[in-house]
Amino acid sequence: MTLINEDQMIRRDEVNKAAFYNKDGYKRVAIRNKKFDAIIKELQEVNTGKIAGAFELQKEIEGIINQINRYNQCQQRLLALYRMKGFKDFGLEGQMRRFAHELENHPSELELSELLTLRRHEKDYILRKDLAYVNLLNQKADKLKKKFKKSKSKDGQELFVLLENYQLSFQEIVKTEQAIGNENYGAIWELNEASFAVTSSFQHVSTLVNAKTDRLITALIRNFVIFVFCGISASIILGYFSAGFVTKSIKSLAATMQQAQLTNFKEPNWKPSNYATKETKSLYHSYIQLLYTIRNQFDELERQTTQMIWHNEELIKINNLLESSQKSLEESNQVKDKFFSIIGHDLRGPMSNLTMSLQILSESMNTMTKEEVSTFSSNILASADAISVLLDNLLMWAKTQTDSLIPKFECVNLKSLVNSIQSLQSQRLTDKSISFLNELDDDLEISADRNMIDLVLRNLLDNAIKFTSESGFIKVGSEISTSHIKIMVKDSGIGIEPEAQSTLFTSLVKKRSQGTQGEKGTGLGLMLAYDFIRKHGGELQVSSKLNEGSTFIISLPIKQVCKLRAIEVV
Repeated sequence: MTLINEDQMIRRDEVNKAAFYNKDGYKRVAIRNKKFDAIIKELQEVNTGKIAGAFELQKEIEGIINQINRYNQCQQRLLALYRMKGFKDFGLEGQMRRFAHELENHPSELELSELLTLRRHEKDYILRKDLAYVNLLNQKADKLKKKFKKSKSKDGQELFVLLENYQLSFQEIVKTEQAIGNENYGAIWELNEASFAVTSSFQHVSTLVNAKTDRLITALIRNFVIFVFCGISASIILGYFSAGFVTKSIKSLAATMQQAQLTNFKEPNWKPSNYATKETKSLYHSYIQLLYTIRNQFDELERQTTQMIWHNEELIKINNLLESSQKSLEESNQVKDKFFSIIGHDLRGPMSNLTMSLQILSESMNTMTKEEVSTFSSNILASADAISVLLDNLLMWAKTQTDSLIPKFECVNLKSLVNSIQSLQSQRLTDKSISFLNELDDDLEISADRNMIDLVLRNLLDNAIKFTSESGFIKVGSEISTSHIKIMVKDSGIGIEPEAQSTLFTSLVKKRSQGTQGEKGTGLGLMLAYDFIRKHGGELQVSSKLNEGSTFIISLPIKQVCKLRAIEVV
């Protein structure tokens, strides 16, 4: 149903826009409400029309109207909860932010570390939706309020009020999010249940219409047979009791009846002669009336059948749209959940390491040795690089979901590109004492999108470093044939389980594998690499054995080679 699709897009795209929280209302929501009113009005007209009465569907259509009204109430309640919760500077989130900023800017005895602890518990709850962080924030806030409540200074009293307001705003946000809920409880669960009920009601009505249509057609055919049988029987009986010339008239009339059946009961050309008896003429007129009655019933049956078929097709279309919408909603929710999971877990780790390292470096730089400063700088660089790679992957993944990424082909020197990636990863290679061999030919150039092929090789090399133990090796080489060029990234790492290889490029990992030093991964990089190579008309394959290492093979058509010196063709 178009209305359900519109509601899904509003909840997905609009609740994070400032216009959604405008006090004068939001235009897209107003347009959606007009569509809802139009749907209800159309269903009410159908319910009071002849078709609903003929098929005795008033009760079922009234049920559909009630289900759609219930669905609309659930949608309006969910939007109201989103508005109450707010976004950035709006609603409860905006109110909590203002109190937090006042605490940050308050020239007082509140230590920055205590305020940062409060904000960290707040962010942890927003990211993970774990009520344990709510308890931690309340305990910390209560402790601070108790401390400043005893203060006799003006600053202390102001801090107490600000902490009280900040805590109350946070608690209201938690209550609102619990009310919003998810797929298993709350307003979102109620909306999904209401959507399913609407779909079920339409399916039930469709089933009833089909059944009643079949019964009506059967009854009309049975009546038609009875009418024909009665007419023929009456002709035969009158023939037995007629005399002389009447017999001829009856035989002619009987033949005309048979002709009428073959011509869809049109009025016959035969008429009784002047010598026909009164009974024969009366029989003729009765027969003509019977033909008109049967013909009218046939016309009405054809009209109603056509109309019922049309309505049945419309109901099937609506049902298909609802099923498609439900499937699309489930897929969108899965993509959304995985996207936020990546942001909440994989991005938070490097960010926390980066923040902690910078804080320690800022506070203790004057007391650190050069070696310690170098170590912290390396950690900061590694965290920043991990964040950069993950953000690049997320951005590219988002573009692939909208099919808006089109390769821009140019000649790319592969050895130079791999050397630049090796330079960026040099610290990680050094830390794990990994030998790196770039055996690509100096003159080898391929026609490719530079950014895409760079991201593919970066992800493959990052994956190889992650899963290669200390003192291992990574080798990049190529192989040319008459039809294809192959670029191989080989490592001596821990290998990949056979069960995992079949879905390595087609889905985000459900079980997170860890590298040889505890590095985490999502599988997003390999998915992007697979999609980008496919966009270049090639294939990405893997050959791996546990504890023996892995080889990732990029295969591209030979026509995409721009330049190469004399290389042995295999």
